[in-house]
Amino acid sequence: MILVTPNQELERKNLVPVSALRKLKRLRAPPKHGDFSETASGSKTPGIQGADDPYFKYDIMQELPGGRVTIGSNEPNSMFGEYTTKTLEAKAFLIDKYPVSVAMFQRFLEHKRKYVPRAVSQGYSYVFRNFVNDSLKKSKDVLDKATQYHMVKVSQASWKQPEGPGASKPLNSRLLEPVVHVSFHDASAYCTWKKKRLPTELEWEFAARGRIHDQKFPWGRDYLHNRSNLWDGVFPNRNLMFDGFEGLSPINAFKAQNMYDVYDMLGNTWEWTLSTFREIGTSRTDKTNAKYVIKGASFLDTITGMFNHAARVSARRPVYPNSTLYNLGFRCALSKSAADNLGVNRIPSHTEL
Repeated sequence: MILVTPNQELERKNLVPVSALRKLKRLRAPPKHGDFSETASGSKTPGIQGADDPYFKYDIMQELPGGRVTIGSNEPNSMFGEYTTKTLEAKAFLIDKYPVSVAMFQRFLEHKRKYVPRAVSQGYSYVFRNFVNDSLKKSKDVLDKATQYHMVKVSQASWKQPEGPGASKPLNSRLLEPVVHVSFHDASAYCTWKKKRLPTELEWEFAARGRIHDQKFPWGRDYLHNRSNLWDGVFPNRNLMFDGFEGLSPINAFKAQNMYDVYDMLGNTWEWTLSTFREIGTSRTDKTNAKYVIKGASFLDTITGMFNHAARVSARRPVYPNSTLYNLGFRCALSKSAADNLGVNRIPSHTEL
């Protein structure tokens, strides 16, 4: 397919003066997917800059009307308080249509130069054992210390080099992947910079369900390989990649997952929420050693839960706020009233769905 840049199209139709065309020609066409070209503003680090930025369109929120929703699960393999279902009321809110990408997070760090993400400051993070460099793969001592989810502690692994030194592909080839190795505090800092916040578990599950109640997946009852990035095959040695991906996939790799037109809610990465996880027998007000609920499952999880977790809309896990993982990202949310006051860029809700 031949792509025609905006200035070529204008020149062909002769709709603008020559002087204006010359000015347009000094601007580069938007990079192709994964390209790290210089943007129109002259920056060599693409981020969320404006309409001329190829990543701008992924920084948009979906307005949702709120209402009653049944969350949780009655499945026999329910874990971490997923059981049983309960019907709750969600107020109108906005949620990011896409998870926060590497490009978006990079723009945040360019503006907040003094901010140091957790994985960078501590000097390590946890990476799926299959993706570490060859030296670590040969180290029995390192692999023996892998977590139950086959995560390995890797020095210098971070949002910028998710697999760690000697294993990560160039940053410019993964700008549309979800940012990972971010702690709860990193995610909160980014959302605050955007004048947003993390979604609550109720908001996250409301958005993921898309008005479809009592179904496992955002799109309905049956799993579809072309809608989500999950593990296919025998974990951890063989991923058949029916969905087309071995590891992380771009945030736009699959079409919207439900009628609310949100992307990547299920699979690819788990996502932070604002909701604290309450252990059985502890007080709701006890914030000591608090864990936070993460939602969505990741590419390491399976449909049935035979390996790792059962990937479904109700899936949840408790994680400490300082944790950083190869399969954990986030997206932001905002109440409708706050969004109205801020004039946030959004797509209106479709209450007729």
